Amino acid sequence: MKKNIATFAITLLSGAITATALAYDIGQRSLNFYETTLDTTKHNLHMVVVQKIDMSEILSGDAFKQLKPAERVRYNRFEYNETSAICAERQTTYDGYGRIVKDVNSFAKGNQWYSIDYVNKTYDRLPELPGMVRSIRELFTPYFADSMPEGGYDEFTGYDYDRRYKADKEIYFYFDKDTDTFKGYEISGNPRYNVVELSDQVNMDRAFALPPEDYRRQANEAMRAYATKLVNKTGDIKKKK
Repeated sequence: MKKNIATFAITLLSGAITATALAYDIGQRSLNFYETTLDTTKHNLHMVVVQKIDMSEILSGDAFKQLKPAERVRYNRFEYNETSAICAERQTTYDGYGRIVKDVNSFAKGNQWYSIDYVNKTYDRLPELPGMVRSIRELFTPYFADSMPEGGYDEFTGYDYDRRYKADKEIYFYFDKDTDTFKGYEISGNPRYNVVELSDQVNMDRAFALPPEDYRRQANEAMRAYATKLVNKTGDIKKKK
C-alpha cells in the first residue's frame, strides 16, 4: 500500500514557513496541529491515515502460523471529513492480499445517524443523539489537558516528535525533521497512523452520501449499543425506534 504524503492545501493548515527558519519549542508543533489544523469551526478538514498491523507482533508464534497468508497482515485506512462540526468517519480494512474485508462509513445527516457497510451492502440508521458523531479532534483532547510534552528526534522513523501523556497512555505526534509538516501519530505502542492526505478539501457528496437504494437495512449492534449508552447517560432522551 503506497504511503505518499500529501501537503496541506492552504496556508492555514500547513503553517507554511521556510524550514531553515524554524526553531520549535517542545510541544509547539503538536499544539498548533491541535488548535489550528483540527479546529473545523474555522475551516474544513479532510484527513486520511493508514495503519499496518502485523499479526506476528500480536499473536504467539503458533497462533500466527495457523493464520492464512492473507490474514497475517492488515491495513486500516481511516478517512475523516469534517466541516462546521459535521463529521464523517470511514474505515476501510484490507487483508494481506489487498482485498477489502471491511468498509464502513458513519455520519449524521438530516437528524439521522447512519452507518453504511459497503462490503455487505447494508446500512443502519438511528435518530441522532448528542455525542453520536465525534470530531477527530476529540481523540486528541485528553492529551492536551494537563500533560507536559516531551520531544526529540526519532532515528527509527526519521521524524521529529512531540510526546504527550494522558493517565497511563501516551501519544507521539510525528513531523518531518525541522519542519511542522505533520506525518502521523502513535498511541501507547499501537501501530503508527501515517498521514497520506491532509487538506481543507471535503467532497461533501461523497463523504456524506446516503446508502444506495439497493442496500438493505440491518441492525448495527455496535452502533445501537453505543446509542443505548448515550440514552442511559443523558437520561432525559426518550428511546426511539
